[in-house]
Amino acid sequence: MEQIILRSGPGLDTVRSKRAVARWWGSLTTRQAVGISSFVAVLTCLTGLGYQPLSWDEAVTALAADREPLRLASLLSRTDAPLGAYYAAIHLWTMLLAAVGLTPTEALLRLPTAVAAVAAVTVTAACAASWFGPRRGPRVAVIAGVLLATHPLFVFYAHDARPYTIAVLLTVVASGALISALSRPSPLRLAAYALAAVLAIYAHMFAGLVVAAHALVVVRHGVDRRRWLVTGAAVAAAVAPLAWIGSHQTGELGWIPKPTPAAVVSVLGKLAGGAEAVPLAALAVLVVATLRARRRPWPAGVRGTLLIGWAVLPPALLVLADFGYPVLVARYALVAVPAMAVAAAGAAVWLNNRAAAALLALTVASAVATTVYQQAQPFKYEDFRAATDAIEDSSRPGDAIVFLPSAMRVGYDQYSRSGFDDGRGPVDVALAPGDGPLIADLIGGVELAPDRVRRAVADHQRVFVVGDGPPQTMARHRAPQDRAKVAALRDGYVLAWARRFGVVTVSLFTRPGATLGAG
Repeated sequence: MEQIILRSGPGLDTVRSKRAVARWWGSLTTRQAVGISSFVAVLTCLTGLGYQPLSWDEAVTALAADREPLRLASLLSRTDAPLGAYYAAIHLWTMLLAAVGLTPTEALLRLPTAVAAVAAVTVTAACAASWFGPRRGPRVAVIAGVLLATHPLFVFYAHDARPYTIAVLLTVVASGALISALSRPSPLRLAAYALAAVLAIYAHMFAGLVVAAHALVVVRHGVDRRRWLVTGAAVAAAVAPLAWIGSHQTGELGWIPKPTPAAVVSVLGKLAGGAEAVPLAALAVLVVATLRARRRPWPAGVRGTLLIGWAVLPPALLVLADFGYPVLVARYALVAVPAMAVAAAGAAVWLNNRAAAALLALTVASAVATTVYQQAQPFKYEDFRAATDAIEDSSRPGDAIVFLPSAMRVGYDQYSRSGFDDGRGPVDVALAPGDGPLIADLIGGVELAPDRVRRAVADHQRVFVVGDGPPQTMARHRAPQDRAKVAALRDGYVLAWARRFGVVTVSLFTRPGATLGAG
């Protein structure tokens, strides 16, 4: 008897532990679910904000934040108008920081989007709890919140001084307002939805893809069509100026490659979480198999329609539009990720079996590992901080510096210790006097005429080149000033050394006989 008791002790402890977990899981409240989700989001989205240097896009954000309102308006008249609301908000944020004596570091520039990401997770969990009812809602909420808070693409842009997570937050708020307005229509609820939808689109134009999904939900489930028609017209009228300006500034999308099957698969995989797409796909297969075996449809209704449309329509519309004009970029469909998280959580809770639990555990483990890995990288795409240090540590009085293309100047300017044309660092010979990045209405500033650029380069024995590719690719640039820089460097200069810092390459060209700096 004694031997049996000794052997069964650990087994009894295991059983008791499982029962305790089951009781906690069964008695989970909405407040607990939302709190756990928010806590995980704080850990993933608010830690390490200042570790990686600013990417080029973030450097443009910093540039816009430094501009006075009239100069910012001048810049937006030429480029990036769809991001004008975000730039204006960041300008106000940096003014607030300056008022309390703080310098806008990498972490502080990223803080608004990181806070928005935490808020997006919180609101997503709260919406999931409300949508799935008191019995299943809290469990769906905590799973959806954790899935979103650890989603690698979502966390990546939570650490990015760009408006993507702000747009995510506002689309979640708009979706919650939509459900509220559909269940109990009233002028106040409809106005709240319209306001959230308009703000989401002004945060980032591609949030309109979720609003398109909302329109389908209204068509299928809306009861007071006249009121909804007025609401939709109000939203369309409010965003029409932004849409008109954006349609005339499509050059900002010129870097996106033409669509290929591999690109489509890559983008859809990133939206599903990268490596986490495998267990989530297995979960979807399990749901379909269970539905067919039980001969019952997936839980429908307005919430089901919203989740399916919200998760599927944004990436599907991007893929379709990509064949007309390349726009297929994963971050443009980031607004669909909360719906994917809620749908996956709802499926797992609805199945309520070990296979679904195992797939969810594998999904979260893979997401956490991927997120930790990507945040541990020394930089995102380009390391302007290290590139600038390499230039200024090896530069000498009389050295010149040029940028290929000129927009690369923005990233260098963020980390330059000496500034331009002050005699301590390399001289920016192509920049027109008085038309630097903070003044001109072009990102990167206005440069001299091509013939003057070529003569200015030729006056120096040593020339640093900051480019978006290795020296062998310089000739691909088509802007007249860039062609002049390349022509000047081919006339009597030799490549002394070149170093890559992610996408950025720093090269030193010298005249024969000139002394070299440290490479």
